[in-house]
Amino acid sequence: MGMEHPECAYNCLNSPHLRPAYVVDRVYHHFGKEVGEGKWTHRGVPEVVDSVHHTNVSFWFLVRVGAKEAEEGVSGQAIEYLLRTEILPKMRLHEFFQINIDESVKKFEELARAGASSEMLDENLPMQQDPEWRRFGCTVDFDKALKIFNRP
Repeated sequence: MGMEHPECAYNCLNSPHLRPAYVVDRVYHHFGKEVGEGKWTHRGVPEVVDSVHHTNVSFWFLVRVGAKEAEEGVSGQAIEYLLRTEILPKMRLHEFFQINIDESVKKFEELARAGASSEMLDENLPMQQDPEWRRFGCTVDFDKALKIFNRP
């Protein structure tokens, strides 16, 4: 039913804007499996998470115990700390909302070689979200960029 009727469910093909959320979901899923397998017990995360105290580490806990001790698993409150400092940063979610600078500069330089724009604009150049939501897939309107930055 899934591929015969893709409109019946959300997926990354028919709803590419959900791609970042899908990445987060997969990372949480794999982290949860690793927790259940005991791969994080050395960092203070028990195999069975059955208390809210296992999930959140507050700022005051870090101040009281110290970040180094928290990292070493002094308390069972290590999940939030691990997610914020190790797991989530590795996802690099910001890349879904960024431009490939090298490619964009190269394209702009190629277009600018044709000469200065006869029309000039004095405004901001907004980023355009990639409709496929790829990492570093965002772009800009290069015609507008030429009118703003490639003046006579």
